[in-house]
Amino acid sequence: MKLNIYTNIIISKISARSSFNRRNICKTLAIKHQLQLNDIFTKFLLCNNLVIGPSKILHCSKYNLIKSELNLSTEETLIRISWAELKGTRYKVNSILTRDLDDDNPQFVYSVKNIYMYGSENIIFECNLLNTVGFNEHLHAFEIEIPVSNMCFIYQDSLISPIPNTLNVTPDGVRYVTVRDPL
Repeated sequence: MKLNIYTNIIISKISARSSFNRRNICKTLAIKHQLQLNDIFTKFLLCNNLVIGPSKILHCSKYNLIKSELNLSTEETLIRISWAELKGTRYKVNSILTRDLDDDNPQFVYSVKNIYMYGSENIIFECNLLNTVGFNEHLHAFEIEIPVSNMCFIYQDSLISPIPNTLNVTPDGVRYVTVRDPL
């Protein structure tokens, strides 16, 4: 990370030295960055929609459970992956996602236990559902409770917000979810 930031600073300094227009150095750098972004977009370098981590083979019982729960066809492949990055958003195990809205309280998904890829494009999460108690205005976060067992399978497309949220635990054991994306 430090090397990347250091490299960006060096590139900016080199660009600043190569500019002969000292009065409008910011404009020169802005134009240069616009040209670099234009080059990236015209070469379609950001179109890599789905990147996945290492995959593992499923057990037959788990494979049959997921296919029967979601009514999946047997023609497409179903593999377990350790992480997935879809359009720049990385999904990992133990992520907290927003599934639905009930009476202005979001229904959160807790502890993504496993991530599966169905076919070549669909991502499926195996996770627990959380109970939303209410909104705490002092902390600006939703208070949640974790039920004993409430397992479900969710497609990534069916999430209200694609951005994973943050779980905070207070010293007295109360859990709060901070939403990173406006609902």
